[in-house]
Amino acid sequence: MRGPGRHLTAFVATIGLTLLLAACGGSSSDHPRLDLRAQKLIGGSAAQEGAVGQAGRGAGIVKRAADNPRGKARAETIDELLEAAKKRAAAEKRELSPVELRAIYDRPGSVIRLSRVQGTTTAKALPAFITVPLCKNVECTITETTVPTLNGDGISETVALGDIANPNSLGNRSAFVTKHGITLFRQTGSQTILGSVMDHSAFASFVETGKVGSFAPGGEGGFVGYTVRYGAAGGDLTGSRPVKATWQGLMVGHTPAGDDEPVNELLGGSTLAYDAAANTVDVSLTGIKNLTKNRTHAIESITVPGLAVNATGEFAGGTVTEIDGAFYGPAHAEAAGTIYHSGTGAFSGAFGAKRR
Repeated sequence: MRGPGRHLTAFVATIGLTLLLAACGGSSSDHPRLDLRAQKLIGGSAAQEGAVGQAGRGAGIVKRAADNPRGKARAETIDELLEAAKKRAAAEKRELSPVELRAIYDRPGSVIRLSRVQGTTTAKALPAFITVPLCKNVECTITETTVPTLNGDGISETVALGDIANPNSLGNRSAFVTKHGITLFRQTGSQTILGSVMDHSAFASFVETGKVGSFAPGGEGGFVGYTVRYGAAGGDLTGSRPVKATWQGLMVGHTPAGDDEPVNELLGGSTLAYDAAANTVDVSLTGIKNLTKNRTHAIESITVPGLAVNATGEFAGGTVTEIDGAFYGPAHAEAAGTIYHSGTGAFSGAFGAKRR
């Protein structure tokens, strides 16, 4: 993400402006047919509030999250994949092979996916051992610069949540469906967002595209295209465990981009059931639909059972599907968290739900 400090400064400095905009009401959608498709796919209604109003409410949530960071952000990163591969190789007393390295740097599920490389390329995420096949048969020399990374140089929890309340983005945003008292918005552009701001928390699935690189004075150089996918959630942490209860809401997500396949948007339901005796919560994602292709997703239902809830109301766990969430608001009124699913129908995203 380019200039993360810019986002924090912008949303903190413009809370008053955002709240003023919120008073002006909602925004109409530029994609009425897509909105109707979404409403039909998940059995929802037309948006019951506008994206501008949500952003105004979100500004306060983001400010409080920045003062007391309890947000969640989750995505698969190049660094994580590379570190795991290095550990395996070290345990086997060998070096990583070029084939293994390319599998890490060019796999569709990676946060950073290469699009085009020409000439001498600069990218922090691409070390000097990148080989010719990855560079499309053009010799590459890798030096140091910056590519967005999760919780690294670019993306942090409060920065991600700040984009939910960024008044500079509202012209590219519209609310499009409501279900279970939660209204989803969509933002398009170089940063695509599906998400919602509830009363005490916010959740969203992000996709950001861009290029990094430079040209040397002699004319040599090149650029690397990247795609970053991640989920974010956060808000006013309740700070305690709930009693036995259930929460119902929605989930949003984005699939990895393939060689000839764009990122697809996903929508579905979310249900949480808390077991007070065991201090655990079951998180279920149901009715997952592919909005882009107007059909059921490759995997329609996922349940991650028995996630331990700590004394402040936070929970995390899972293997094929990783969940990282918490309870927010007075009396555990809401729950929200991030999703990273690496199995069949892989996607990253987030969920939010209200207590029933």
